[in-house]
Amino acid sequence: MASQAVSQTVSQTVAGGRIRRALPADLPAIVAVEQACPEAPHWSHESWLAALAQVEGAHPARAVWVAAGEIGGGLGIVGVAVASCAGELSELESIAVSPLARRQGIGKALMRVAMDWAWGRGARSMELEVRASSDGPLALYRSLGFAEQGRRRAYYRNPVEDAVLMAAALPEGLEVGLPESLQAEPDLDLPQAAVRGSLKGVRV
Repeated sequence: MASQAVSQTVSQTVAGGRIRRALPADLPAIVAVEQACPEAPHWSHESWLAALAQVEGAHPARAVWVAAGEIGGGLGIVGVAVASCAGELSELESIAVSPLARRQGIGKALMRVAMDWAWGRGARSMELEVRASSDGPLALYRSLGFAEQGRRRAYYRNPVEDAVLMAAALPEGLEVGLPESLQAEPDLDLPQAAVRGSLKGVRV
């Protein structure tokens, strides 16, 4: 079934979702999630195509995941994450969760998958950057062991804002809290999550 973006006007329920590797066909839904998140990097179409076209064995290694669930009888993308790995260092390049699906543990699940993937490719630490005002993401990263390493002044635009640089050592496998099924299966089952409200007025 074709991927569809989460409705921006109607309350929906996401149940029995999963995290899986993204496909080129997911691009419109990925862009819709990204555009609904002002704090997301907002990559160009070409940048997303390049990330989705990454093949196994490439150097540096790179992967894209989506959190997908049944929405109104269809399959909807509610989150996306991108990570890369070169040697013992990995980077979380981008992560975004639809405002309709936040506070359901989807962002943390995406992070755990990315961290586990990086460990499996030899990385022993992960770096990321985040807007200084993004209290929710900052709390999430700290809960996963990330600590501030410094700042890039006035790094972001629209609005101008500092970037907080963070890094964490990568725990091995299940120490990040991944379910055992993920070790053998490419998809991660998510708990049922009721997603209510519209993009307007939703607290980030």
